[in-house]
Amino acid sequence: MSLTTPGAWDPRRTWAFVVGTLEWAHPESFASFPKLNRRDAALVDLLRERGVPASQIVYLQDEKATTERIQSWLESHLAAAGEGDLLLLYYCGHGAKTEEGAVYFASYGADEVEDPGWTVASIPETIERHFRGSRALLLADCCHSGSLADAVRHRPRRVAYACLASSLASELSTGNWTFTESLLAGLA
Repeated sequence: MSLTTPGAWDPRRTWAFVVGTLEWAHPESFASFPKLNRRDAALVDLLRERGVPASQIVYLQDEKATTERIQSWLESHLAAAGEGDLLLLYYCGHGAKTEEGAVYFASYGADEVEDPGWTVASIPETIERHFRGSRALLLADCCHSGSLADAVRHRPRRVAYACLASSLASELSTGNWTFTESLLAGLA
């Protein structure tokens, strides 16, 4: 079934939340990635080309992707969706794991002491609390990205989830856009 088959995917009922962090305020904690030909921006462009309304896409990039801003924008974006809508949530950057096993996606201001970043466990909690839609596709291109599936699996849920990740929760990722390139090819 292609994305253009009726009932397969309706871009007009899709709410995209994209966080692309390739540089950080604390480079001693998280090394930057090259920005040339960044694939998170290509994903946003492809979603627009496929018909997702610009008003239904939030794209937070680098210094705009602080932990507070991510959470605030996510909550307000989710609240605008309607019943039966689809959420497509994507993150690329660094994923990190604490000694206690909690996984974080490194937001712009993340460091190893004061602000570990955007906690993966908070993602399904926020979706369940604020999203009126029925389906969520969670995508991550970073180390420990498989923890998204664990976060969804370990909680009661109203929303139907699918998770695609570049690595298992216990593994590192490539750092080479391998996952996102595959995602782009599949959506194209």
